[in-house]
Amino acid sequence: MSSHQPVGPSNAIWSLIACTGLAACAAPSDQTLDLSHREAIVDSVQAFYEEMQAVINGNRWGELADFYADDDRLLILEDGEVAYRSRDEIRTAMSAMVGRFDSAELSVSDRVIEPLGPGLAASTFSYTQTFSSSEGESFSFSGVLIQTLIQTPDGWKVLLAHTSTRRDREWEGGG
Repeated sequence: MSSHQPVGPSNAIWSLIACTGLAACAAPSDQTLDLSHREAIVDSVQAFYEEMQAVINGNRWGELADFYADDDRLLILEDGEVAYRSRDEIRTAMSAMVGRFDSAELSVSDRVIEPLGPGLAASTFSYTQTFSSSEGESFSFSGVLIQTLIQTPDGWKVLLAHTSTRRDREWEGGG
């Protein structure tokens, strides 16, 4: 038997799942959403994502942090690792992208937006992100993203997120 076996989700992923569940339970039970409210949440979150995608595809990295909650609970995970815990960390990381590539393209598919309560929604989708330079350099990656969004006075913001990138996996010992 090989010493390298596939393992279940990391503690960080379980933390995200637990936080999403807690956020869903935080909505008062007497504030159930009727169909028109659910549709309004889906439409407004979709508009949020369209604006965010335009910023990314417009290579406007300095604006991207504004789509994330300015909240102590902010947690962004990438491939099971904590990537960001604050909007400032996101802003710093995105500022390094400014001028690095001539173009960026984010393609999204299979998006599902689920209203969880008043001012609270979850979303999942698949994506492919491609970066290119005028020198002909290009790279891309794809994956799946799950996010919990909260509605603030400034509109919808990402509070919790986890992205898992797709890659070939080779396990020792066959199988």
